[in-house]
Amino acid sequence: MSLSARWRFDPFGGGYQPILISAESHVIEYVPEIAKYGIFLNEAPQFDSPSTVVITGYTEVSRLTSPTGTQFRVDYLADTYYSTGFIEFHSSKNGLTVSIDYYGLGTIIHPNFRALTNYNFAGTVNVEQQFSAALVTDSSSTITGGAIFSGGVGIAKKLYVGTDVNIGANLIVTGDYSNVLKSTDTTDASSTITGGAIFSGGVGIAKKLYVGTDVNIGANLIGAGTTDASSSITGAFKTAGGMGIAKKLYVGTDANIGGVLNVTSDITTAQGLKGERLILNSNYAMGSAMNGASIRSQRYDINMPVGNTAIVTAHGLGNIATGSRFWGMLWAMYNPATGVYYTNSLATNALVGTYAAIDNTNISIFRGTTGVAMVVTVTVFYTI
Repeated sequence: MSLSARWRFDPFGGGYQPILISAESHVIEYVPEIAKYGIFLNEAPQFDSPSTVVITGYTEVSRLTSPTGTQFRVDYLADTYYSTGFIEFHSSKNGLTVSIDYYGLGTIIHPNFRALTNYNFAGTVNVEQQFSAALVTDSSSTITGGAIFSGGVGIAKKLYVGTDVNIGANLIVTGDYSNVLKSTDTTDASSTITGGAIFSGGVGIAKKLYVGTDVNIGANLIGAGTTDASSSITGAFKTAGGMGIAKKLYVGTDANIGGVLNVTSDITTAQGLKGERLILNSNYAMGSAMNGASIRSQRYDINMPVGNTAIVTAHGLGNIATGSRFWGMLWAMYNPATGVYYTNSLATNALVGTYAAIDNTNISIFRGTTGVAMVVTVTVFYTI
């Protein structure tokens, strides 16, 4: 039986067009608002004489007679009645299930006359206009609130919720991914339980993540990308600004530093330290020979005409004490006239045939036979 049946009355020709409804089942219950025991029919019952309302095992009495034993009385759609479709039984029948046959005139359209109690429909309810629930009870579970559904709810269009939404299982979104999940709450996050969106569990993101300000990670940051770096803007991890690291840093292959390397503690290496402008002799097995001593540096600027050889006693310069161990040096040439620096990696006439060497006592420099007079800048790395 369809519970969306329209009111079966011909407004032009007059007269009702009832249909027989068979075996409509209900449980007799107490209705506290009217202090009576009974049931509400799904449709307005037609008033006939003799009555066409049949309940097996029960006998109908007039609407002015209170039922006793196996009696019942009906509120019909008729004059002197209130058209609620309520059938009253004796209190001794509370909790029993009854099956009713009657002629229905359509779904009851007199909500002002209905008692405020639970109403059980046996079939589908189709609402062609707005559905409103006046109860303002808030929800704290799946069985509380102003509207309760034991099964699923299908919504073809938008859903607006004024406060919290609690989902007990998965939230699956199959729509436009540009507008899937939004929060207009502008509360900033200061912990894992604050902010405009809060998740007690993990979050899986298959594509990009954009964060406008800081990202605070309470545990490990693990990147599975294997892209190698060839510049400061390539690699599996990139940052446009600086990076602060409070503890150790391990690099599996090369480390390229485009600026100054400042070390405030020891440098330990088992195979030497190399760079475009820095060579520390690995033949000395620095990792074991230094015995944990710090590498220190001293810079010298030496005027070198073309074709000149200089042998400088390194221990006699600066603050390098006799007995220091030399590990390597960084050298470059400076043209005072042009302000240009040259290094041994540049193929230029200013440097042809120029070289520098160091041992434990002396710095040896030979100036090439071409170019102009230069200032040779030598930075020596040593340990005491």
